[in-house]
Amino acid sequence: MTSKKRLAARSVRRRRHHQLAESAKAILATDPGAPHPLGKVAFALGVSPSHLAHVFRAEAGVSLHRYLLQLRMALAMTRLSRGPRDLSRLALDLGFANHSHFTSAFRSTYGVPPSGVRRLLGAREAR
Repeated sequence: MTSKKRLAARSVRRRRHHQLAESAKAILATDPGAPHPLGKVAFALGVSPSHLAHVFRAEAGVSLHRYLLQLRMALAMTRLSRGPRDLSRLALDLGFANHSHFTSAFRSTYGVPPSGVRRLLGAREAR
């Protein structure tokens, strides 16, 4: 194979990998609170779970699970900024097993519990 053909093949592979990762992100974004097992996402995209895991990490820089967690945390922050809300309901809506699981993940991501963010945002609005 000539170097031109190798470069062309590599370029096609990069585009396919990018498209695969973007398609996986789209699946996760349609319902971030739902469980998204790697096998089901891979099946929906017509690839093996190991291939999807490898490609997704290479393209996104994080695992599929970590990406979903980041997506859920961003949504949590957005919803908290919209005003008071039941944190247990928010936790369940975002796919966490319970309030404690959500609080632990939130604190790990942002360094403060969701109730602290809610209080801070409420204090800001009161000014």
